[in-house]
Formats: sequence, C-alpha cells, structure tokens
Amino acid sequence: MLGAILMSASGRPILQIPVGSVSDVFFDGAQATVGFHPNGEVTTTTFTDGNEYVGDWIMPKGAAPGPYSIRATLISGSLDAGTIDTDLPLTSSRSFGLFLQGVGGKTARVLFELKLGNAVVASRQIDFSATGI
Repeated sequence: MLGAILMSASGRPILQIPVGSVSDVFFDGAQATVGFHPNGEVTTTTFTDGNEYVGDWIMPKGAAPGPYSIRATLISGSLDAGTIDTDLPLTSSRSFGLFLQGVGGKTARVLFELKLGNAVVASRQIDFSATGI
C-alpha cells in the first residue's frame, strides 16, 4: 500500500537496495550471495540461513521488471559469482557473491546501481563476507 501511495505521489516507481551486507560463517566453507529478481524481490543466500527474502528493489512490485537494469562495480576484493561493470537487465535474476570451500575467509565490497537507461535511480554498497571454520 505504501508503495502505491509513493508511486502515485511521484508518478514513478520507487527503487531501492534493501540490504547493506551479506555474511556467512559456516563449517568447512561458506556462501554469501545477493539476488535481484524480476518479480521485484531481493534475496540473500548463506549456508547458515539458506535463501532469505530481504526486501524489494522496486515499489510497487507490480512495476517490476520494467525497463530497469543493475550494475555492480567492485570496490574491493573479488566476487566468485556475478557480472561486474556491465548494465544487466532485471528481466532475469541477477546474483552476486562469494563462495568458499574449506577453512579461511573472503571479503568483497561492491557498489550496486539500479538504473533506468543511463540514469542511476538508486545505489548502495554491499559488503560480502564468507568465512569457513
């Protein structure tokens, strides 16, 4: 309902990135990923918690996927999953993150931008951490 009110007030859907970090600590490996889906949902996946819905990238969700795209720019570390430095249409699910086998740790910081054409409509950094114990 709030999304419909916001849309009617501005005339456009509201875009957001509802998560700022994804972290996993697990035995003999770890996974920390985020997914942006064409139905408007954002999920995280870890070995500890499995697949979790964390919010929506667009309000109202009925406006998804629309003509929107996502771009990931690596700030630090490296990703094991996901395409960086490319505008990807949100007509397909887009996943980004880390996978670790065994003991150790990996981290990455990524800037995500939700775009309409060349215009950035929403952006946020997401910190990823995967630690195997």
